[in-house]
Amino acid sequence: MSASLWAPSGQRPDRAAGEAVPNAAGPAHVPGERTSQDAVQRAVDFYTFLGRAPVVLHKEIPGFVGNRLQYVVAREATCLVQQGVVGPEDIDKVLTNSLGIRWATVGLFLGQHLGGGPGGYRHIVTGIGKSMHKTVTAGEPSPDPEREEQVIQAVEKAYGSSPSTELGELRDRRQLALLTALRPVSEQEGHTSEEREAT
Repeated sequence: MSASLWAPSGQRPDRAAGEAVPNAAGPAHVPGERTSQDAVQRAVDFYTFLGRAPVVLHKEIPGFVGNRLQYVVAREATCLVQQGVVGPEDIDKVLTNSLGIRWATVGLFLGQHLGGGPGGYRHIVTGIGKSMHKTVTAGEPSPDPEREEQVIQAVEKAYGSSPSTELGELRDRRQLALLTALRPVSEQEGHTSEEREAT
C-alpha cells in the first residue's frame, strides 16, 4: 500500500514512506505525498550506513522498481519455456553468465550506452533498437493451467519440487561473493571521483 493512502491516518505523515528491502543491496525508498525531505534523507543515510545502495523513487507506483523489472523478465522467460524455445536451466545460464553479470556491474542503461559504441545509447535506440522493435515482440505467457503446469514441472525437474537449503545457501554465497568483489572497485571509484572534484 502506498504511503499516501495510509499516512494521513497517522500522527506524523511527514515521516511516512514505503520501503522495499530485497535480499540484495538496493532498497527502494518511496516517499508519500506528505513525506518530508528530512525523512527521506534520514532513510537514505540509514541504508547507506548499512552498506546498502538506496534508491529514492520520484513517485509512488505499485510494485516498486525491482519487482516490476523482475516481473517483466520472468514473463518473457516463462513464455520462452512454454513455447519450447529453451528450458529453465538454460534461461538461468544466460542470466548468470551474461546479462546478470553485466547488470550487476554496470546496470541496464549504462550497459546499453556502452554497447552503442561511439554513438552510445542514442545509437542503440535509433539503430539496433528500431530493428529489434520490428522483429522481436514481448512474449505473453499463457494463463492456461496446463501451460502453467508445464513450466512448473520443468522448474521442479531442474531444481527439485521444493527449494533445498543447499540451493539457498549457494545463492547467498554467490551474492555475497559478488558484492564483496565489487566493493573495492566501487570504493576506488569513489576516491577517484573525489580527487577529480578536488582538482
